[in-house]
Amino acid sequence: MRSTPLPSPLRPGLALAPWALSAALGLTLIACGGGIPGAWDPDAGSDEADAGGSPTIGDGLINAGWIGGPCGDTLDCHYDDAVCLGEGYPEGQCSLGCDRICPDRDGANSVTFCVSGLDGDGQCVSRCDRDLYPATGCRDGYTCQITPRHGEPGTATGVCLPDARITRVPTTTTCQDDLDAIDATWSPWDYDTQSVNVGGDALRCTVGDPIWLQSPIAGVRYRTWSGASPTMAVSCELALVLEEFGALLARHGIREVIHMGTFNCRTVSGTGRLSQHAHGKAIDIWGFVTDEGKPLVVEDDWEIDAEEPEGERGRRLKAIISELYEAQLFNVILTPDYNAAHRNHFHLDLTPGSRFLGSSAPHEACPGW
Repeated sequence: MRSTPLPSPLRPGLALAPWALSAALGLTLIACGGGIPGAWDPDAGSDEADAGGSPTIGDGLINAGWIGGPCGDTLDCHYDDAVCLGEGYPEGQCSLGCDRICPDRDGANSVTFCVSGLDGDGQCVSRCDRDLYPATGCRDGYTCQITPRHGEPGTATGVCLPDARITRVPTTTTCQDDLDAIDATWSPWDYDTQSVNVGGDALRCTVGDPIWLQSPIAGVRYRTWSGASPTMAVSCELALVLEEFGALLARHGIREVIHMGTFNCRTVSGTGRLSQHAHGKAIDIWGFVTDEGKPLVVEDDWEIDAEEPEGERGRRLKAIISELYEAQLFNVILTPDYNAAHRNHFHLDLTPGSRFLGSSAPHEACPGW
């Protein structure tokens, strides 16, 4: 098993759990999926890095003189109150003491995160970054490990730690064994069951086999519409489906998925029933990035109720959804054809006993529409 990064930063160095992220962004999740206002930059975080391996001190490469970069002493770390971690840190590691939040800076530098050091104090480290280090997300001698924020065990993200510090968590379920067999990057999610109030009754949002799943998945990268969040809170069942989904997307020349959320403790809009999002078994997709670097945005490129779309982008989206339905990876697929609430995304979920491709007709998974 390998480990790696999680919820999206709203500002540098800040990671939020998925439900907190939704609230902070002011999401209005409607119907079976969710709607997120705002613009999406298809180029954000999508450039491939040429560098890999471990940069040497002072060569001007990745994280040189910055948190997570190599160092021989503090003079190699070019910021105030720098610390150079030596013993146990291959080639040394620039760091900084922290209570909760760590600084970030522009350029070829990893986003940072505050974790607990070996002495128990807060220590700034670099987050895993597949753009800067395509092979592993970290420089040589370091491994990507999902780690809690210092003082906040409920918030975690993938950070680069020395190989010797990696904690191996034994798998406990058949599904987790299956993830290991396909070399997925994941970590157990210590989910604390939430509930949503419906008519005075508290409905419990249970997640079977909850995990953090790290992008890339089957060679396809995932990020939120805001351009971050390479780790998703999901059920293990959904994680396995997303691995298969990756192979399908690769056949259609897709290298990146821009999504609007996975887990969210809520009901289906207009009903008293829990959404599949409340079980970590749904994902809302806003768009894709092709191998050529071109954006495919559901709201802009899907042609409503078109059996044979006229535009090349519309045809490409239609082909993906058609094959996805035939492959029966997801039990419910809702497209912009379904209703106005789904004009800007595809909703994909694992509703038990269903097989439905969203059109204008109501569906038992989303009654009342």
